[in-house]
Amino acid sequence: MKCPALSLVLAICGSAASGGGPCGGFVAAGDEIRAMLDGHPLLAGAALLIGDREGVLHESYYGSYRPSTVVPVASASKLLSGVAILTLADDGLLDLDAPVERYLPEEFASDAVGLKSTMTVRQMFAHISGLPGDETSGVLSDTTITLAEAAAEIACCVPLEDVPGASFAYGGLSMQVGGRVAEVVSGRDWESFFVSAVGGPLGLDSIDYQGLGPTTNPRIAGGAQSNLRDYGRVMAMLLGGGEVDGVRVLGEQTVAEMMMDRTAGLPRRSPPPPGGEDYGYGFGGWVSRVDADGTTVGFTSPGAFGFTPWVDLERGIYGVIMIEGSRQVVLDHLDAIQAAVEAEVDGCASLCPGDLVEPFGVVNFFDIAAYLDRYSAGLMSADLAPPLGSLNFFDVAAYLGRYNAGCR
Repeated sequence: MKCPALSLVLAICGSAASGGGPCGGFVAAGDEIRAMLDGHPLLAGAALLIGDREGVLHESYYGSYRPSTVVPVASASKLLSGVAILTLADDGLLDLDAPVERYLPEEFASDAVGLKSTMTVRQMFAHISGLPGDETSGVLSDTTITLAEAAAEIACCVPLEDVPGASFAYGGLSMQVGGRVAEVVSGRDWESFFVSAVGGPLGLDSIDYQGLGPTTNPRIAGGAQSNLRDYGRVMAMLLGGGEVDGVRVLGEQTVAEMMMDRTAGLPRRSPPPPGGEDYGYGFGGWVSRVDADGTTVGFTSPGAFGFTPWVDLERGIYGVIMIEGSRQVVLDHLDAIQAAVEAEVDGCASLCPGDLVEPFGVVNFFDIAAYLDRYSAGLMSADLAPPLGSLNFFDVAAYLGRYNAGCR
């Protein structure tokens, strides 16, 4: 099938209404989000992002939410922090399995803190360090101290509840120590380290660790904030095995190890998140699903305010639900939202990559018009090619490539 001349394509830009067909519309998922908001009128809004290895499939905003909206992501911070820490390991600067005493010898000297000195960063980011599973500790919420002072207080004054590596306890204390290790190894404060390791390479403008208010003690496990697109870019990188749009942040094997369950068979001293009773835990995120061989195919890091990112390696997609409310509000609708996304993606697998509107099963002028309507409206579902985050001729060319591919 040949494409019409580009001049003709551009001439019709904005002339047709964009469709919500079986590939890219995600109408059922959007309906479920609207139902969630209708049932909780105090919520300001929500947003949904779905992508695959080729780019953004769908981006939608509800209520007062816009692309510029930034929300605190709570425990979705753990995934971001995990990615940042792992860059140090990839660069050969950090041994994830070395005792913490190697990096913080004054605070965690073995003759002063005993077994606590043997904790490793890998254990810290899998919540198996032996420290309490505590998200409410004053050392985490004290905004007047530094991360160095927080780590020192944990070293001196927070007793272990178990031998490192012996049990699982979900919380923020161990990750706070891990964050301080990153500061020492990188020679930067946490905020600037994150920018250099992740934010800068991926072009993330909205992510910092001031999501719970101004602080000099960034909460590594729960203090980040982000807009939809920036967090989605991190998820796209993970789906891509550590790389997105030619930018490599992590090694492919590092991503695989990040998503490996480190808690199988261990007793749990704290419960999993609601809805995740069967989850394992990797490095900064929950292992939500494994295949018959035990290989991770689902990875997520939901936050207490409802912000929920996930990677589905079986389908080759990632998703982000952005909301600032509560985990339970999203949980009541999460299965339905994800099922709707999965059904649409599964249905698209046998269709045409350029098929956007009726009649489905064929690509024609109406699909081109629908794409260009999205493009002219500035919707990021039209953002198909690097540089991502802006719409330009390369996106149009990428769509025309899909159009030319016809139907399978």
